[in-house]
Amino acid sequence: MTGHIVTESGISSGMMGKTINNTIALALKGENITSDKLRDSISAFYDFVTEISAQVSGMREPVKWIVTVRHGSVILLNNPVVKEENIDIIEKTVDALHYGITNLENKTERPAYFTDKALELLQNLVSVSSAGSDELTEINIAINRGFHVLTRRATANIDTILGLRYKSLGSVEGTLQTISERGGLKFTIYDSLDDRPVRCYIPENLRCEALDVAAKAFGQRIYVFGMISYDQYGTPKTIQVRKLRLFRKKEDIPSAEQICGILGE
Repeated sequence: MTGHIVTESGISSGMMGKTINNTIALALKGENITSDKLRDSISAFYDFVTEISAQVSGMREPVKWIVTVRHGSVILLNNPVVKEENIDIIEKTVDALHYGITNLENKTERPAYFTDKALELLQNLVSVSSAGSDELTEINIAINRGFHVLTRRATANIDTILGLRYKSLGSVEGTLQTISERGGLKFTIYDSLDDRPVRCYIPENLRCEALDVAAKAFGQRIYVFGMISYDQYGTPKTIQVRKLRLFRKKEDIPSAEQICGILGE
């Protein structure tokens, strides 16, 4: 898929058919945007928006989106179906998104309604983009037609807010406990040293290998290597995975007697 893809969220009331002046759009730029990149970015985008609207409203999913395709271009229009009395939720959500994303580009302060989950989901969206000239190169969010380019500066500020102080290449061993494909494939493993969770983000080129490992390794120990983000205490919190493998089960490891037998000693 080539070119400039936009998903635009027009706000309307399902009961009254009334359109109000609030829009949210996701813009993806790249020479060759693959279906995988499109899927992951849209998933991360809606997960992020849903988390903010849930925090604004105090309800799990206050807005339902109806998607239509505009003729003659690759634009997905999304109109939420809401009750008339809940229109203010839409307006507050749009305001929270606008001011929150703007602040994250300039400050290391947590915006209103931006939970840890929301910040991590926004980071997931940024991480879908790639520096490669033939892939997805830029992600923007437009709110009331004003574009916010999601940059590494926002990612760095989110790291600070979440208490992530530095990054380095390294490895983590732990038990695979959680697998999720929402907003991109990721695992959560529990570190073998202190049983603390480490979230593992899986790039697209490792997707098939990672799913194969997951099918065999759920509830078992795995090894992951990549760029680790640590908190101020030196505890690994997240890792952008470059390699992973499953440890052999204890019963599959030859005993000393079996090894001697294999060696003929």
